[in-house]
Amino acid sequence: AVLTRALALAPDDAGAHNALGYVHLTRKEHEEALAAYRKAHELDETNVKACAGIGNVHLVRWELSEARLWYEKALALSPDDMEVLNNLGLVLGRQGHPDDALALFEKTIRIEPQFGLGHSNAAWMHFRKNEHPEASRLAEKALVLDPTLAKPHIILGVVLTRAGKFEEGLAEYEKASAKDPGDGLAHFNRGVTLERLGRAAEAIEAYGISTKCGPGDIRPI
Repeated sequence: AVLTRALALAPDDAGAHNALGYVHLTRKEHEEALAAYRKAHELDETNVKACAGIGNVHLVRWELSEARLWYEKALALSPDDMEVLNNLGLVLGRQGHPDDALALFEKTIRIEPQFGLGHSNAAWMHFRKNEHPEASRLAEKALVLDPTLAKPHIILGVVLTRAGKFEEGLAEYEKASAKDPGDGLAHFNRGVTLERLGRAAEAIEAYGISTKCGPGDIRPI
């Protein structure tokens, strides 16, 4: 209601349209969010938040090429924007460019050494490159910096299970699931590990939960 009144008083305020877009995005009202961010961009083509917001909508809808286009526009306007660097890295990682994604995540760490999510995402790219010791080191550092993160536990779990340490890996997946119950990858990997341990009923339950969740690593910040 406050934003609606603000827009009625100042319909040409790009910032108000950006704020409305963010509200719609948090409510998963993607079309409304996209319309609001596009209006902000129409009013001010140099508005970084409008470009990034459009990219965020495309990212959560897995429209990766469109997300990448808008994030690159945002970075051209603001090369050190932490959120855009991180989110573009997510896109590049999903598009199969781990080296390019890693370079962006490493840049976020250089800008803000205490950025736990940056360490976590960099760890994931090192894992994708089969650089497991570095992946584990960065995942553990991410948890020190931000104990609320779930993804580092998934990374550690995969490294452990690949080394045949199934009980230890399962413990990490359970920590991830507890921190982020909506992360489908944590539940799926938990199911795979439970199956390897001969705990079929629990594995089936975990697989079932995973089908109702989304991929936690593709959420923009």
